[in-house]
Amino acid sequence: MIADFLARTAVWIALLAVWVSLHKPQDAGWLPTWAGITTLVGGAVLVTGLCLYVAGAVALAHIKRDAVGTPNQLIVERPYR
Repeated sequence: MIADFLARTAVWIALLAVWVSLHKPQDAGWLPTWAGITTLVGGAVLVTGLCLYVAGAVALAHIKRDAVGTPNQLIVERPYR
């Protein structure tokens, strides 16, 4: 389960890095000159989403469940409260 989480996370991070490198102007520093309030709010939403993704994947990794069959346990811990 942890290996699956790490593989999916690595793919998302790699895709995000490619997207950022394709959309970043060549002469820009850490924050480009066009970075306005919408860019900063979008970045905050992105970071919040990534944190929720990691918290959900960790919660699923800690649950003991059967590998096959129908689910027999409702997850009501951590971000699934």
